[in-house]
Amino acid sequence: MPGDEITEIRPGYRLTVNGKTFELGSLTAFCSNTVGDGLHMTNDDDHVIVRNNFTATNAWAAASATTLGNFTAGVLTVRGDFTVNHEGGTSSSYKAFMPSGTKVVLDGDSPQTILFSYSSPTLSHLDTVEIRGASVKTTATDVTIEDALNIFSGARLNFTGDGDFDVDGTITIDGGYLQGQHDSNIVDGAVLIDNGGTLDAPDTVTFHDQVTVQNASTLSGGAAQFSSRLPDIDNIATSAYAMGQTYLTGDVVMVKSLELP
Repeated sequence: MPGDEITEIRPGYRLTVNGKTFELGSLTAFCSNTVGDGLHMTNDDDHVIVRNNFTATNAWAAASATTLGNFTAGVLTVRGDFTVNHEGGTSSSYKAFMPSGTKVVLDGDSPQTILFSYSSPTLSHLDTVEIRGASVKTTATDVTIEDALNIFSGARLNFTGDGDFDVDGTITIDGGYLQGQHDSNIVDGAVLIDNGGTLDAPDTVTFHDQVTVQNASTLSGGAAQFSSRLPDIDNIATSAYAMGQTYLTGDVVMVKSLELP
């Protein structure tokens, strides 16, 4: 269902997708102190495709504005920049995008930017994210991902500047590329790097679960902290592991023979 005439969901108004597919040019979705306004995706068949930029924001100084409960299902596909910002208020009210089941797919063929003015598990964040398309996706801000980050072949996600990633779920890099740069990155779930994929770790990244590198894939970077167990390197001849410094904490067990640099 084309909807190019819809470019904003203003404060106090509501758009419920209701199992349909909407394709939009660009979209700014507001939330306000009016309970239940904004974009609602609560049906598994909901699909909103934004060909250009998507912005989620709150109305000016709307301290109680929240989208909690607005994004519980469906897929939001964005092919331009993905921005979550906040108009006034304090960081405790930054709840303009709080999905708990809605998947975000970034699949633009031109470079895309991901920007959060503030991100945490209890404030604005992402739930499940898919990175697709033959372009680089870049963020210079912190991003919290509550469920899963999946990066597919040909796609690349770069964290630059002061941007850190905090993934409470899993990371799967299936032929894609994830590059971090800063020093406070945390991955709570299992990590799979497969089919020629690369995780170029930042200055410091902490893994709390199993990391598996297989099928000519690469795990590299500066320093890593494994609080569960060392990486499971499948076929050391074709998969690479290169870390400058490696820190082991907690109950760490050796999975396969691995010679640290």
